[in-house]
Amino acid sequence: MLINRIDFEAVIISQTEISVGQGTEHVDVENNDGPNGEHVQKQQRLLARGVDGQYIIPVSSLKGALRSHHSQDDTFCKRVFGHVDHTGGSVGAQGRLELDDAVAITAVQQVSRKGTAINRQRGAADINKLFDRTFLPAGSKFTFTGRMFYRGEDASAALEDLRALVDPFLNVNGLAVGSGSRMGFGSLKLHCDVKYGDVVFDPDSGIFPDTVERTKKLDLDGEYQSAEPWAKLTFTLTSETPFIVIDEASGDRGDDGAQIKPLKIDGGAYLPTTSFIGALRAHCAYLEELTALRAQPNEGAQEHTMADNRFLEGKLDGGVKRHADIAELTPMERLFGVSGFKGLLEIHAFKRETKGACVSIQQVSMDRFTGGVRHGATFATEAFLSPGWTITLAIDAARADRVYCGDREGLKAKDTATLQRLISTLNEDPTPLFLGHGAAKGFGWFDVTCSLSYHTEAP
Repeated sequence: MLINRIDFEAVIISQTEISVGQGTEHVDVENNDGPNGEHVQKQQRLLARGVDGQYIIPVSSLKGALRSHHSQDDTFCKRVFGHVDHTGGSVGAQGRLELDDAVAITAVQQVSRKGTAINRQRGAADINKLFDRTFLPAGSKFTFTGRMFYRGEDASAALEDLRALVDPFLNVNGLAVGSGSRMGFGSLKLHCDVKYGDVVFDPDSGIFPDTVERTKKLDLDGEYQSAEPWAKLTFTLTSETPFIVIDEASGDRGDDGAQIKPLKIDGGAYLPTTSFIGALRAHCAYLEELTALRAQPNEGAQEHTMADNRFLEGKLDGGVKRHADIAELTPMERLFGVSGFKGLLEIHAFKRETKGACVSIQQVSMDRFTGGVRHGATFATEAFLSPGWTITLAIDAARADRVYCGDREGLKAKDTATLQRLISTLNEDPTPLFLGHGAAKGFGWFDVTCSLSYHTEAP
């Protein structure tokens, strides 16, 4: 029986925007977003809140992310998080860790962005199904409190488990929690020392102390370094064209009269990680189709079609549900994900190198009916000139092992060839990567240089 315990407390901070939801609700707001200007009912993703209305990270999300991080150490997971042994008649044991909900301790205001619902069967955007994707901003702080139980004089072992538990918060990329973690959202790090106090059961009185003094500081010597990823892709993005991601919340003119305003971070250009991943995925899909077309024999072969009916013909009905379904996916789908399967590629680092110079560009409105210029209808667009980013994507080694386990179909070799083809094409092709608003008008044309490296030898 676990009687004694160590009570601990700390503060964790989100390095990036974080979204831990509790479902969606339909919102009836005034809009004309339908294809013919009609009203469209929208969905809004609700952020998790406690009974007092404060934003929280539910203990189930926090504990699940920590357990997933330590999943390679089966002994640690069983001892700290508990386990159920189904082979022995569903017996098991409770782990020594007990966590609380992480409660926001800073006055934060949620931010929203437009999103499109994805059809789970086709893997494509659903028509007219828009929703507001909500986040808490980077820099949001949360409590991190809990208890580590132990028996007898085993306090030192419990402290070692606590030290190992908080290791991912010390990682350079933090612990990923919540929605969009593959895109770099929800990165949590320790913001202060972990303080703790011993609570020892008094056998004479048969009670625990009324108060706990958490005055001791947990020894965290050095910075924790996570295991090297199996593969790492580094991209450098530079542009000599204007770049803008529209801030849809700013409907009014600014002081400079600009009617189209950009999203900004620290006064500089902002590139959503989802936009970059989406553009990269589209480029990879194009190369995959091009390769399939070129690989066909000239005579006696069935004509290749770009229509994909796997999700409609029952092969992947409802998405990926079993490990065997992974072999049905194309390399692009394994790398970037589909319904029911989280892609292998994840954001490892996302750094803006140059903010870009903010300029106001005068433009002329077009008549949608005639296709000509509307007389006297000019407007201003605020954009950034020459912003730049360095972005690193990675494939986690442990997850690669799970996906490619029993790789009878040579999936690892196929995915590696697709990655190398993508990298060489981006480095050699003069065609830029198009990002942000107005690519058809010359906005957001980025030159890309990239490299691919492996921690272990590639197949």
